[in-house]
Amino acid sequence: MNSNGESCEDLANSSRMIKGRYVTPSVKSLLDPEMLEKARMIADFPVADLHVLWSRFRGLHKTTGNREQLDAELEAAEEVDTSGSTKLAGLTISGADVLRQHEFVNHPLKKSVGRALGLKPDQQLDFFGFVQMMALMNVMGPTEPKTKFMFHMLKDLEEEPLTRVGSNLTESLCKEQVSVALEKMTGGQLELEDIEKIVEHIFDPEIMDLDSDGNIPYEAFLKIVSKTDVSSSISFNLGVSFSGGLI
Repeated sequence: MNSNGESCEDLANSSRMIKGRYVTPSVKSLLDPEMLEKARMIADFPVADLHVLWSRFRGLHKTTGNREQLDAELEAAEEVDTSGSTKLAGLTISGADVLRQHEFVNHPLKKSVGRALGLKPDQQLDFFGFVQMMALMNVMGPTEPKTKFMFHMLKDLEEEPLTRVGSNLTESLCKEQVSVALEKMTGGQLELEDIEKIVEHIFDPEIMDLDSDGNIPYEAFLKIVSKTDVSSSISFNLGVSFSGGLI
């Protein structure tokens, strides 16, 4: 047991493998009532899931590269408050750390996922910023932000993405973007000819409402996706040790 109340077993769990698969680093830890209440005001996660997110946040923080900065932050936090998890409320992780969660780390569109989330590798997030970011992955969350996330993930935008509720999307998906996304997501298992057939089917004007350029506008994308189970596809199962991840 160290000065932060972490046992050797807890620290060993911060970086582990389950059946040979990478699992998000975690440090078994519970939120104190004050932090829990604040987190619940940010995102409508079940209480158990918020505790899991806190354990993940602690694990990602502990296994990041900048140890000197982390030690300084921890020392400062301890000087401010020595009660429960509140003393750790000032700890941060980077945007790159967020993408070290196992649902993201091996995703074929990982870079696109990061851009669609609006993450910059060097930006810093405290726990509450992390919860707000992860609210998109709450299975009980609203569907429109999930649909916008999926749209931008397929577009693979280089510029600042629009993923928040209320954003006006005027962009559209072209055949090339969908082809590249399918090729990455299938890991080269499909021949180019097969991908082209799928894309032609998706862009069939009898099936999809296309714009004047023959592309898929966001409104048409939203109409199609609303008929699918996007809430489950864009979500994390925080109640199990390993979940498969995104679509």
